[in-house]
Amino acid sequence: CHFFMLLTLEHLQEVQGLRSRWNFRTVDELESFGLCFKDLKMEQKKKKRQDQRSKEAPLPGWPRMEDGEEVMFHLPGRVTEENCRFSANESVVVSRPFGTRAANPLKSRLCEGTVTRIDFFSKCGPTMTVSMNGTMPEDPWKQFTYRIDQYANRTTYQRQVTALLQFLTTQHNKVLTMLVAAGVGEVDEAVKGELQVIRERKRRQKLKEQGLLKGLAEKWQEKLHAKSKEEQEKSKAALLASWDDESFFEEEDANEAEVEKEMETEEEDPVVKAAKEQAAKEKAAKEAHAQERKEEALALASEDLPDIDQEKLAALKEEVAALPKHSKAQKDAITSAMSKRLTIVQGPPGTGKTHTSV
Repeated sequence: CHFFMLLTLEHLQEVQGLRSRWNFRTVDELESFGLCFKDLKMEQKKKKRQDQRSKEAPLPGWPRMEDGEEVMFHLPGRVTEENCRFSANESVVVSRPFGTRAANPLKSRLCEGTVTRIDFFSKCGPTMTVSMNGTMPEDPWKQFTYRIDQYANRTTYQRQVTALLQFLTTQHNKVLTMLVAAGVGEVDEAVKGELQVIRERKRRQKLKEQGLLKGLAEKWQEKLHAKSKEEQEKSKAALLASWDDESFFEEEDANEAEVEKEMETEEEDPVVKAAKEQAAKEKAAKEAHAQERKEEALALASEDLPDIDQEKLAALKEEVAALPKHSKAQKDAITSAMSKRLTIVQGPPGTGKTHTSV
């Protein structure tokens, strides 16, 4: 389920970035950057036609916008195709002034929408047509002015989440089974490493509070105080003299490893020992499970696809073998892709991965 969390966090991060922009930038600055339009007049609005309404089901908890409108706004005359940073299918948010307050998408937002068309060559000047997820206020005398800002792309977010929901509810074929068995989409290894470091720090802190473990710094302090003043000066001088030697850090690592070994001998408390044994058992079980999944994924990936015309496949393999500008590795990748369920093409830059895949 962390895929859903990642998608939501990515979307919320985009929303938060836009909100920060609106808080710290004036509307004139944003307009000069091409990120918003202010003081726009609404040329016309009309109900969406039946074929223009979204056929996609909204996400759970999201309102169903069946009665949206299509609205055309007049853009400033200085806007051209070259300096306009808005484009079709882009998400926007519309706001308007209330009383003495200027239009602000954080405080006076009307609704969100999607740009459907920008006409730079209209007879009445450049215009922008927006498909609104809601209704605009009635303005028969065209007295209101509006502000349009770029906004987070909710359509992309909705489609990604919908695709994940469909994936979960669809009967899995062998390709999907292989992806699940291979662990695609699991927590990133870098994240796992960080979590392991955090757990280790907490474990050591807990042992330290219980008096079962002393930190490295305390160990070195005790050793240092045990020496005479003359020996301390000699140690410092030796360190300063050899700090740029190649073996300096090796000796430091060796000393740290020695202290770690001493610390391990102190961790013979029954509670600590039981916890370490339990952790070792859990680690072994996870490794065994990961090995099973790896073998299952490899078996599914290397399995020959059924219903392949072997005569045509043999002829294609001969054609691939005769390719003059491809290396043996590239030919093997092409041959594998024609008959295996999964073929991974990898290599350093410039080795023809894209050319081989296409």
